[in-house]
Amino acid sequence: MMLSLLQLSVAGSSHADEAAAAADAPFVVPVLGVSLPELALLLMPIIGYTMFNIFRAKNPKATFNDFLLIMAATFIVGNILSILIFKTSFY
Repeated sequence: MMLSLLQLSVAGSSHADEAAAAADAPFVVPVLGVSLPELALLLMPIIGYTMFNIFRAKNPKATFNDFLLIMAATFIVGNILSILIFKTSFY
């Protein structure tokens, strides 16, 4: 009898640990099978290129250095936001 209670308590604690770990896991996009931080990283080139195209449409003299400055600013701000929102540092 004592052994079965011990086994139940151990089994119950591992189930509780699994539930806690699942609750702490980042949200996974069901269709793609990637988490939100991974999805944000995958979309960064598209977002950066779109931002530069909008900037270049308003300023035809935009250079490659301007693009690099925009990308650096995006990485810095994106990392700060990812820490605040996703609790994950990308860089």
